[in-house]
Amino acid sequence: MYNGICHVAILPVRSAPSDKEEMINQLLFGEEFTVLEEKNNWLKIKGGFDNFMGWIDRKGAIEISGKTFMNIKQDSNMFVADHIMALTRDDGTKMQILPGSSLPFSILKV
Repeated sequence: MYNGICHVAILPVRSAPSDKEEMINQLLFGEEFTVLEEKNNWLKIKGGFDNFMGWIDRKGAIEISGKTFMNIKQDSNMFVADHIMALTRDDGTKMQILPGSSLPFSILKV
């Protein structure tokens, strides 16, 4: 098991490891999770916010340390977006951050 964080605006959580399976939840940018199992390009996760379990595409996630995972969960300075925001990543790409997304900039370099 290891920890991860969603680094895309919206990441579908599916009932089984396939794009054809039902979307049962979603992760928003900045949400952390624990990886329980890996299958090809899929990760079975347990959400850090609501403990919801399901499968995500590995491309929408990055691995973080256990210390970073705990810091994100305990960070009282974490900003939760209340409106759509534009974010420019270090590589110059732009993305929209949706309401409800977490922005743990003090911990995560995006």
